[in-house]
Amino acid sequence: MAFVECAGNSAPMFSKEPLQVTAGAIHGLVSNSEWAGVKLSTLLEEAGIDPGAKWLIAEGADAQFLDRSIPVKKAYDDAMVAIYQNGERLMPGNGYPMRLLVPGYQGNMNVKFLRRIKAIDQPAYTFFETKNYSQISAGRQDVAISTS
Repeated sequence: MAFVECAGNSAPMFSKEPLQVTAGAIHGLVSNSEWAGVKLSTLLEEAGIDPGAKWLIAEGADAQFLDRSIPVKKAYDDAMVAIYQNGERLMPGNGYPMRLLVPGYQGNMNVKFLRRIKAIDQPAYTFFETKNYSQISAGRQDVAISTS
């Protein structure tokens, strides 16, 4: 069993104008399901992960090619490649044929339509990690991240 929450859940609360939508549209981007698949640690052991790797890049085959850095330590904890949700094959909207499940991490870390996992020695600082799913802390506008 694992709870997944979209990083954008409750984000409409920060709109300049109040939205005239249901509570579910504002706070309903959550789910709790029974997941089944293969433990990520099993796949990494079978593949022979580099002992120096500290991070993984998980890449999806969706239109955006969403990719996220995942700590190897988390991969060996409770992460899995899920192919079943609540006893049935994943539905297309939930990442069919397989998705990464990273319990306790925000929803976008649970990469849908999983197509590749690569072991690396540091976080990748992908587009999704540095632009779309990050917030600048107050007083830290002087920090810049180079993409070159």
